[in-house]
Amino acid sequence: MNNTQKKSIFSSKRITALVSFIIAVIFWVTITLVENPESTRIISSVPIYLDTTDTIVDEQGLSIIGLNEKNAVCSVRINGASYVVNSVSAEDILVKPTFDDVSAAGKYTLKLSATNNTSKKFTIESVTPDSLVAQFDYIDTVSYDIQIKVKNAVAADGLILGTERFTNSDSAALEVSGPRSIVSRISTVTAVVKADKKQKLTATKSYDAPIKLYDSDGKTISSDGLTLSMNTISVSVPVLKTKTVPIRCTYTNKPGAYTPSAGITVDGKSTSRIEIEGTPDIVHKTEFIELEPIDFYSVSKSANTFKKKFVLPSGISTVSGAESAIVKLSTTSLKTKTFTVSSAVAVNNDNKFKVKLTQPIKVKICGLKSVINDLKASDLYAEVDLDGKAVGDQTLSVKIKSRIKDNIWQVQNYEAKLAVTE
Repeated sequence: MNNTQKKSIFSSKRITALVSFIIAVIFWVTITLVENPESTRIISSVPIYLDTTDTIVDEQGLSIIGLNEKNAVCSVRINGASYVVNSVSAEDILVKPTFDDVSAAGKYTLKLSATNNTSKKFTIESVTPDSLVAQFDYIDTVSYDIQIKVKNAVAADGLILGTERFTNSDSAALEVSGPRSIVSRISTVTAVVKADKKQKLTATKSYDAPIKLYDSDGKTISSDGLTLSMNTISVSVPVLKTKTVPIRCTYTNKPGAYTPSAGITVDGKSTSRIEIEGTPDIVHKTEFIELEPIDFYSVSKSANTFKKKFVLPSGISTVSGAESAIVKLSTTSLKTKTFTVSSAVAVNNDNKFKVKLTQPIKVKICGLKSVINDLKASDLYAEVDLDGKAVGDQTLSVKIKSRIKDNIWQVQNYEAKLAVTE
């Protein structure tokens, strides 16, 4: 057999096979359309459309809770021409629940209905399952102050733990959104720090503390189904050192030659020392704590008790939490007397202005009895600060000074009428 004959035979076989395939397809289509024109098919994993917009649920302000749309699926049985049915996919079918019976928060069984969502010609015979159980509730948003709880934290020897605090603020709040049935059970919100009790702290340490929700019985409430404005917050656990230091009184306008004896009372107890706490390095450097100054212009024989705040360095506080002390000055040896002052002296007088009292002023002067008894009005003058002042008659603040005594002081502030001239 020559090559030409072989090629003819092979070509004939290919043509015969192709014709046979075409005939088979024609027969299959003919049988499908004529002998078996319709068929039934079950479409699986058809999503259930859970949107409640513009429904009775939406009108009542309710929401579906606890249902994940990804898991809300069903099977739909359809019927139609075989070639149509075989082309149908899950996206061609719309399955929706009926919300007509939803009247308030609670659990409902919703009837499912399916519709043909395309122009394809097929009918829907059934939906499986034919209903869906759904929970409805109102969605609330509530803000809670966050509390702090520290577990297992231990300070190194010679140090103590201070009051824990939020690292970046004095207080913090958590916003919680979710079903009212869950949100309404929340009683407290706590940032929980779990330290390693085997590791003793030598310095202040910050922790990323998870936030926990608790009911009124102290039981944990799961955050599943809730939206939290944060899940963790930074909490600092201070490590402090304590030390007892002297308390010092301070004064303004005090005459240089006189310092009164003072009794100090803190929290109702007489003391001259106070226990402080703070970061170890600052406490180590702190040798005493001062009180706000007492203005000597307010001190007299009958006015001798003052409440003054502690002036605390940054990072230092009192262990007791005391913020102030009562200072009682010893004034038994003092005397107050009224004098009439007629002369004035200028200070800060770069322009060399002249000053004169246009009207004498009566002043109260306080000091030791022996000093006051020897004091004369002529020993006193009104000191006036002329910095930034112009010429003319004016009323200015003055300080009462003595030409011969340095252990007296005026009682209260005074103004005087003066003539300022060139």
